[in-house]
Amino acid sequence: MADSSQDHFSRQEAVALLGRRIRTEVEFSGVPAGTAGIIVRVDPAGTPGAYTVGIQWQLDGRQQPLIDWFTKSEYDRFLKEENTMAQEERKHFITGNTFEVKDQLKELGCKWDPETGQWYHTERKMAAKAQKLVPAGPERHMIGPAPFELKDRLKELGAKWDPDAAQWYHADKELAAKAQQLIAEAGQRHYLTGMSHDVKDQLKALGCQWDVDTKQWYHTDKEVAARAQAVVDRGPEKHFIQGNGYPFNEQLKAMDCRWDPEAKAWYSFDKEAAARAQELIAKATGKHYIPEVPYQLNEQVKHMGCRWDPDARSWYHSDRGVAEQAQRLVREHWEKAQEPRLKQQKVDLNVSAEVEHGM
Repeated sequence: MADSSQDHFSRQEAVALLGRRIRTEVEFSGVPAGTAGIIVRVDPAGTPGAYTVGIQWQLDGRQQPLIDWFTKSEYDRFLKEENTMAQEERKHFITGNTFEVKDQLKELGCKWDPETGQWYHTERKMAAKAQKLVPAGPERHMIGPAPFELKDRLKELGAKWDPDAAQWYHADKELAAKAQQLIAEAGQRHYLTGMSHDVKDQLKALGCQWDVDTKQWYHTDKEVAARAQAVVDRGPEKHFIQGNGYPFNEQLKAMDCRWDPEAKAWYSFDKEAAARAQELIAKATGKHYIPEVPYQLNEQVKHMGCRWDPDARSWYHSDRGVAEQAQRLVREHWEKAQEPRLKQQKVDLNVSAEVEHGM
């Protein structure tokens, strides 16, 4: 359903509000109820003759200001004007890229407002005259400030930084909206569900953090959280020990190894523990096993002098150095085989995110 013209300001109405001090009566998007702000911008709403106002909030603990845009109906429902406004100096802000004309603005008596990062004049007529000095440029859809760690991702979207307004903007309205969504989601915690204890090291490697209150792992990046959830769903990786482990049952148990009845082999969730267990069996049998050798490499490992153990169902070599060379060959093979799948997973995640956002 299209927005009604009554939902937005006319340009005259919006400009008349510049410099007004207001206070929000509701909590939204990380802005607590009762937070004070000042109207610093007027921007087209996408419909001819329709405008929104940008309000900069006074929030503690932020290095950069936070600006939100309001329609007329939202302004009337959620905000109230401060009673002390009439006693304060009225500020008529000059918008746009004012850097090139800052000396001329000074000559007209304009002042710099460090709180909003904009030039202003206390007289409406002089502010209007100053506004005419600002060179016309492409339309800017203001995105707002963003955490430093999102800088590169915003640049990838084509967003640019406005040093005067101290916020990001984009010439494309849809991409500006997408960037705002990215910033909004960055402050959220995307929690992981399921049994995660045995994969906590993998979650840490992905940058996930532990919430002591909810006792859950989370990540602030939705795509990374999705990859982490896949790790939890898949469960911990089993590192199998090749060879006859029967004579070493008690020692393997003491090393926290476990028996897999389906694979009929011992394994450990700890890669280093599995390596120590494998070394234990290798020293006793003189067999250094090369696990997970694909069919395509059978002839190559055979040419290296490796032999097949039908009981362990694995290739092995009596020389540890040769076995390690064969293992590197196997590892490189699987890494190359996984590259197309990993790329496809990334594409699928991007498509899923776009569908969910309605893009």
